[in-house]
Amino acid sequence: LRRATLIKNIRKDTPDTLVVDSGSFFAGGLIDEYTQNTELDMYRSLINLKAMELMQYDAVNIADDEFNFGRKFLEDNITKTRLHFVSANIKSQELSPYIIKEVRGIKIGFIGVASPSLKQKAAGLEVSNPKQAVKQAVSELKSKGVKLILLLSHLGESLDLKLIQDIEGIDIIVTGQSRLKEEISTKIGKTIILRPSWQGRCLGRLSLTIENNRITKYRTDELRLSDKISDDPDIQNILPQCFSDTNWKK
Repeated sequence: LRRATLIKNIRKDTPDTLVVDSGSFFAGGLIDEYTQNTELDMYRSLINLKAMELMQYDAVNIADDEFNFGRKFLEDNITKTRLHFVSANIKSQELSPYIIKEVRGIKIGFIGVASPSLKQKAAGLEVSNPKQAVKQAVSELKSKGVKLILLLSHLGESLDLKLIQDIEGIDIIVTGQSRLKEEISTKIGKTIILRPSWQGRCLGRLSLTIENNRITKYRTDELRLSDKISDDPDIQNILPQCFSDTNWKK
């Protein structure tokens, strides 16, 4: 509710804002500390999907948790949204390895990458080597005139660091799964590493200055989703009362 309000306010001030997610936005099933039962957890995941659609996310990565209820549940439901899902190393007709968006004449490429371990949750799903898949996607994006490449990764930051050592051309990584440092961002070489907050309790924001198709300056901050931020009415309309009512246990 608060995130949607905050994103709307940011877009009013900065129309060129892009919103992304590095994955793991489905409910965690039986291992989730907030679980009730599988049916309700599936419903909660669908609410998350609808909310992200209303917030008009520009690119969304697929991670392990999105397969908590099986491959069919995921593929059936992501086709019903207007969200752009990306994954360079998951072979599925419902996913693109990358997407391209143009902002002020600058082509920006968004690549997704997932951990091969998700095959344990999705029997028969083909998941290729992350390094090879990302390297190919970067090469294709460069050949299409893309000037800025952003990788949405759910490999874990340790593996992300190895990726940028071996693959040139990744300007920004939004990590998932593990946060090695408390800082919201770090720059290693030419790559800016962004770390989402725990449970999405803050909205991470990266502000870029781009000159001659290169990032010349950047600034990061975390915007806390405090109770001083009003609830968004569009999200409120799709949110079941029990999701927000403090007496929902009854």
